[in-house]
Amino acid sequence: MTVMQPLAPFPTQLRASAAVTSSDLALGPAISGIGETIERRLRPVPKNLPRRRMDLDFAVLLMRTSYQVADDLDFTPMNDFQRDFFLLRQDEWDVYREMMPSTKQGDLSDPSYFDFISFCQYATISNSMRSGRTLFNELIDANGTAVVISRNPAIADNKELPALQLQRVGDSILNALADKYPSLAPPVPRNPTAALVQEGVSKIAFIFEINDYFLTSRVKLLSGARGILPPDRARKSKKHSVTSRRAA
Repeated sequence: MTVMQPLAPFPTQLRASAAVTSSDLALGPAISGIGETIERRLRPVPKNLPRRRMDLDFAVLLMRTSYQVADDLDFTPMNDFQRDFFLLRQDEWDVYREMMPSTKQGDLSDPSYFDFISFCQYATISNSMRSGRTLFNELIDANGTAVVISRNPAIADNKELPALQLQRVGDSILNALADKYPSLAPPVPRNPTAALVQEGVSKIAFIFEINDYFLTSRVKLLSGARGILPPDRARKSKKHSVTSRRAA
């Protein structure tokens, strides 16, 4: 299944949402110095368009789930993560505010601020995965109390972390949606078919839509992709595409 990223006014290679793909979190070389300056200049220019406010509980769910999964994967001390997250937000805020002057810092229901903060969150997650550790000390309170954290040896390879992050975030969000919207959220089929997957993704997209994550959505089958089938059956599979519009 291929998920197309929604239109948004801030560069969203990394997002805390269903629109993130495993390639977005690919652990390439770190960018710093002149490379960082070039990367900023190559970013799409934000578009200051009228957009509906997101449901606050839904926005919190997306952000909190991504943080909790990163914590559970044990690839970095969360006190280091919080520090790096803060520094990145501080470094990026003035640049973003110049382009989006109406954005109010800390207002998670504001889709422009949600774009900004989720970008910073997943940029921090990606950078932390790139230098992920398997054994470290983690501070757990303001008094300097530390505990030793050891990552599960089965996921010791940092290259496996992006896919695990996305899978667990997706599972957790789907479970939360099923609890809150039992009549809307799709059940996970035991024997998925293209039609069942399309129906399920459409229902998930509708829940995102009613929470004003985006304005509209459309799910359709595209031929010629590998989909969810094993390689020996890939040529007969279907691909799903989700397109959406964030601007009102």
